[in-house]
Amino acid sequence: MRKSSPVVMDSLESRRLLSGSHFDGPEGEGRDGGDRRDGALFIPALPVAAGPVTTAAFTKVSADKVKVTADQATLKTDYQTLGTALKAAEVTLATPLAALQATADADEKANEAILKVDFTAIQTVYQKDGPAISADFKAISADLKAKNTVQLAIDQAKLVVDKATLATDLTVPKAKLSADSAAAEATEQADEKAIKDLLNTDAAVAAARLKLTSDQAVYTTDFNAFVADRTTYVLDLKTPLV
Repeated sequence: MRKSSPVVMDSLESRRLLSGSHFDGPEGEGRDGGDRRDGALFIPALPVAAGPVTTAAFTKVSADKVKVTADQATLKTDYQTLGTALKAAEVTLATPLAALQATADADEKANEAILKVDFTAIQTVYQKDGPAISADFKAISADLKAKNTVQLAIDQAKLVVDKATLATDLTVPKAKLSADSAAAEATEQADEKAIKDLLNTDAAVAAARLKLTSDQAVYTTDFNAFVADRTTYVLDLKTPLV
C-alpha cells in the first residue's frame, strides 16, 4: 500500500498510453489479424495494381496514422510538462505536502497492523481446527487400507463435520479481514486524492492536467478512427483491384 509519487504515477500512465500496445492482439498479430511489425499503427502495404476503392482506403488510413503519430508526440510533451510542473509544485507546496504524506504513512502503518491481526486470527482458526481434519484424513486412509467400510463411513462423516466447523469458525475473521481490507483501500485512495488535490491547486499543474485531458480525448478519437479505417482497408485488400 506504499504511496507512489504523483510524478511516478503520471510517468507510468504516459508509458502505457504511448506504447501503442493496447489494441494489439495475439503475439505477432493485431486484433484485426494484421501484422504487428509496426505495433498498433501497422498498415499493410498497398498492392501495386490496387484499384481506386482500395487506394482511397489506404490513403485515408495513412492520413489517420499521421494524425495519431502527431497526437502521441503531443501527449509525450504533455506528460513531460505535467511532470515538470508536479516536481516544481512538490517544492512549492513542500510543507502541506509533507503533512499529507505523514498522514498517509501513518494510515498505512495503522492499516498494516490491523490486517496483521486479521491474518493472525485466521491462522489461529486453522491451527485450532486443522489438526482434527488432518487426523480425519489419516483415519480415512487407514480405513481404506484395512477395507473397514463401517469405520470408513464414520470417519468420513466426522470429516464433513470438522470441515463444516472450520468453515463456520472462519466466517467471522474472514469477514473482518474483508471489511478491514476495503477500509484500508478506501483510506489509501483518500490519502492519494488529498495529495493529488493539493498539487492540483498549483496553477501550472492544473493547466498541464487540463491540456493533457483534452489531448487524450483527441488521441482517443483519432486512434479509434485509424482502427476503423484500417479495418476497412484490410477488408478491401481481399479484392484489391476494385
